[in-house]
Amino acid sequence: MSKFDIQIRAIVRQYEVLSKDGGRKTDVVVESILRCVENGYWQPNDKMPAELSLAEALPVSLGTVQSAYRTLTAKGIIARRRKDGTRLTSRVDVNSMNWHLRFSDIETGTSLSCRSTVLSIIRTRESGSWNRFLPEVKEFACIVRQWSIGDRFMVMSRLYISCEFYDQLMDLGMSTLNDINLRAVFSDTLRMPTLRATHSVSFRLPTEEEVSVLAVATERPVMMLEASGYTYRDQPFSYQVFSIPTDLGNVRLLV
Repeated sequence: MSKFDIQIRAIVRQYEVLSKDGGRKTDVVVESILRCVENGYWQPNDKMPAELSLAEALPVSLGTVQSAYRTLTAKGIIARRRKDGTRLTSRVDVNSMNWHLRFSDIETGTSLSCRSTVLSIIRTRESGSWNRFLPEVKEFACIVRQWSIGDRFMVMSRLYISCEFYDQLMDLGMSTLNDINLRAVFSDTLRMPTLRATHSVSFRLPTEEEVSVLAVATERPVMMLEASGYTYRDQPFSYQVFSIPTDLGNVRLLV
């Protein structure tokens, strides 16, 4: 499945939910797209779906989609250029759905962008804190990602969920999941929303892999930010741990 397919499906999913309350179809399409933008399905300057593609996927006319795009253009959310298609502008805070990695410049207060790259998706039976959080799960799907924070430093993360979702993740594809908020993907594609999360912080010396990925010194401690996610009926669903350098300079971690 391509990233385009995931984006279209996410808009359709939002439309299905929002249309139950009635209202003008144009307004529902606008809100559906906005929610997907805020959920991190696009980054600034990414190309948006073509109007015809959206009209074919949604139970609305091409004219309704064109009207929705005109509204989003007037709001400064998207920009439409000849021969270049429609692209997301930088006006929307695409990191608004990011519960865990939020950084800002201490002096200016400006939020720093968080761009992710999936390094691997593997099956594992290794033991760790994820076993204690999800004791009934015997085998896990582990998504390893590298994050670029405002082009200033790198962060590494490992996210663990039950291996029953492994095939669905592989069907989506590693490159498709780059720069996408996985919480939104879990909700829209796996139908497993993360309704709340708890966090804990600890420090330790980096592993060889972390030294390589984060470009940190072996004797310099890294911060371990653990995030435990809960789904329906407050059931444990996901465990994620971030390895964060401690020599961030003029940067603040927002919690």
